Amino acid sequence: MINWKDLNLNLPASLSVDNKSPAVRKVMENGRTFQRQRYEKPYEEGKLSFNFLGVDFQIFKGVWIHYLNNGTEWFLIELPVGGQDLMTECQVRFISDYSYKYISPYNVTVSARIEFYKVEAPDLLALGNLIQVGDSVLYPDELVWDVTFNNQTLQSTAYMTGISQVPDVNEVLAVQWWDGSLQLAGTRTKLMPATNLPSDFRVQFWRATSSTNAAVKNPPMNRVSFATGASKLKYFDPYQHPEFKSWATLDFVNCSNWQPTKVDTSTFRLEIDYAGTETMRFSNIPWMVDLIINFSDAGFLDSNGIDISTMPNIESITFTHDTPATIVEVKRIVFRVMSFDNRNSGHLDYGNVWVRALQLGSTTENVQFELTDNTLLTELTLYQINDRATITLDNNPYLSTLNILQPSILNFLDIRDCNFSVSDLKNFIDDITAYVGTGAYGQIHVENNPCWVGGQLDPADPDTAYVLNAASNAGFTFAAT
Repeated sequence: MINWKDLNLNLPASLSVDNKSPAVRKVMENGRTFQRQRYEKPYEEGKLSFNFLGVDFQIFKGVWIHYLNNGTEWFLIELPVGGQDLMTECQVRFISDYSYKYISPYNVTVSARIEFYKVEAPDLLALGNLIQVGDSVLYPDELVWDVTFNNQTLQSTAYMTGISQVPDVNEVLAVQWWDGSLQLAGTRTKLMPATNLPSDFRVQFWRATSSTNAAVKNPPMNRVSFATGASKLKYFDPYQHPEFKSWATLDFVNCSNWQPTKVDTSTFRLEIDYAGTETMRFSNIPWMVDLIINFSDAGFLDSNGIDISTMPNIESITFTHDTPATIVEVKRIVFRVMSFDNRNSGHLDYGNVWVRALQLGSTTENVQFELTDNTLLTELTLYQINDRATITLDNNPYLSTLNILQPSILNFLDIRDCNFSVSDLKNFIDDITAYVGTGAYGQIHVENNPCWVGGQLDPADPDTAYVLNAASNAGFTFAAT
């Protein structure tokens, strides 16, 4: 579904709308009006008129044919229809052919009828705020976030959890529920009623001044988790305020029905804009095909880092930086139970990723890179590994090539159930040195690889002596498990 604002076309010059009420009305003999509901929901149709200048009319005709399937597909457009906002994003489709009139050179007017997917009107949350403060948001000039839950027809609980320790440990999560009620303390949960059809329940949240004062406090809360009650989350765009990207934690584990916005997409761009980003977790999100993890100059990934698993349709996870050709620094990356290769014939090229401790000077941090259960992976490239790092690459049945572009230090390498020969080990053994210090381990696990024969590196392979000697000099030993 396309969004009109992405087409660089003007909004309509005029709009007229007919509201078709579900009520049937009949004046009785006594003068009173009898009313009954004919169907459940109101319905609206309208007529749009556009004024296109220059090449805009050409664009419109192309959009009509190619993007809207000759005007039959739904699309999103902002219209003044008395909805949640002065200009409300509406889902509409054309229900008539269009007509156009030539006014003057490069000036064409176009008219057509549309129908609305639903009648846009303020929900209870927006209505209460409009009456109280004249805006759909209780604090319209502050960073307040929208999130939408869906009851899936059942009586079910909406969970809103957000925690933060920046700048202090006593931050208060303010939640304004769909009925306008405010909650500043206790477990942020509320029961959504059962309905005949799946229904949306919109919530707003922000960082409050205190547990008795709902006014917005800055800097904003930058940790949010939807892991509890995850399947009820429907819409949440962490970047709905473009000026704020500095999330420390975003937890979307098992949020199988979540989408950032109403616009269908297969790509999500995750911004790492916080110095010490702690946890970015995603799992079981079927619409995501491409994940771009983009770093700013200020951002780096610390603590639990990136943790992504069981994404059934993922094809590509890439790391980028606002400054081209800049290496990204990550303490922990976990990719489990996903088969993807960035559409690169089995080669995951992370030559711009440096896996290292991010507490400068630290010799005790547990650094981790884990990529397991990938049936497409044949080759992996990393820029560098440092410190007390655990590298887990087990159960990638076709993985046979590991490239490490810079001399690296690591504690433990697990390549069990892969496809490494002794010569494949020789490809990287000179590029790694075992970590020495507290918690040192210094092992490479190679069970169920072609290189492991009879409980040892294949004695018949001519490269075995070289690999064993190089491993010993680097502080490593080989083991099955």
